[in-house]
Amino acid sequence: TVTVVASLLFDCDGDKEVPFFKQRPVEYRGHVNDHADVMTMNVKIRVLTSHCENMLFRLKFECVDPQTNIPLEGLSVQSEPIKVISKPDQLKKKGTKVTKRKRTTRKTKRKPTKVVKGEADDRPKKK
Repeated sequence: TVTVVASLLFDCDGDKEVPFFKQRPVEYRGHVNDHADVMTMNVKIRVLTSHCENMLFRLKFECVDPQTNIPLEGLSVQSEPIKVISKPDQLKKKGTKVTKRKRTTRKTKRKPTKVVKGEADDRPKKK
């Protein structure tokens, strides 16, 4: 049995991991198929500092010994470069018109209630 660990690296010479303080920059979950020969990883890259905008990153997956947490030699793989974009408008191609949809609200019709000064409320009171 081995444990698979994912890490986020800068796309540069060497394996320089993206620094973090409290939370790791990647969240991941793996699933092994019934034949135990294919593993699928679902990965989410968390919000990065604005200093990392428009930079390229790589995901690194490596197998480690579950007891010692030492990486097992030859059992690692890296992704192709990934560009993290913080603003959705940057995904739009130049020259395309971006139209924002109007926000709609649901209006309900209410019957006006008429209150006459000095009249007592004849409705039964809830206890």
